[in-house]
Amino acid sequence: EAAGTFQNILKTAASDLRSEMKLLEECQRRQEKKLSGIQNEAQILEQHITSEFAKLRQFLQDKEQQLKQQLKEEKEGILGKIEINLRKIEEMKEEVQKKICGIQSKLEQKDSLHFLTGIKIIKKRAMEEHKFNEREGNEDDSLSFGEYKGPLQYTAWKEMLSHVNPGLSHLTLDQKKAHPHLILTDNLTSVMYGDVELQLSDNPERYDSRLCVLGSQG
Repeated sequence: EAAGTFQNILKTAASDLRSEMKLLEECQRRQEKKLSGIQNEAQILEQHITSEFAKLRQFLQDKEQQLKQQLKEEKEGILGKIEINLRKIEEMKEEVQKKICGIQSKLEQKDSLHFLTGIKIIKKRAMEEHKFNEREGNEDDSLSFGEYKGPLQYTAWKEMLSHVNPGLSHLTLDQKKAHPHLILTDNLTSVMYGDVELQLSDNPERYDSRLCVLGSQG
């Protein structure tokens, strides 16, 4: 009789343990599923982060190359003008040197009559050449220093805002899918965390394990 009593006790204990084992196995499956889901989500998010920052780096690289190309073209344009001016100056120097040699040769003449012959023309040409040089040398080309030396990070950031995708837009939150600890405003545009869980209608699509809420544009 005692043996039979202990057999029943052990059978009941074994049945309870089997039920407990089933619960543990179910918990294990849920945890393993959750583990797999977190790993997959983390991988997707990591790829998203890599992609988004790659776009930012590409934008900054393109902006850098654009400014460098703009600076190069501006530099070449100004240097081209300067080189033209230098050639003109060399030509003018040659002409001036010829005038100097002519004047020097005139000064070396001992005969007064020969010296005075054509002196007004020589003087007029020398003065006109001098005035022309002053007018031609009055150009002042310079690089747009402020555009390339200014707050480039700020200007690039402002331009980057127009390339943000998706851009900032109005969102409407879905009350039916919000976690019970999330409190939505009446216009469904803002959300805050609440210490007390809200009593909401049952909805199989509602987030209950994570503090999430879906939203849509418009």
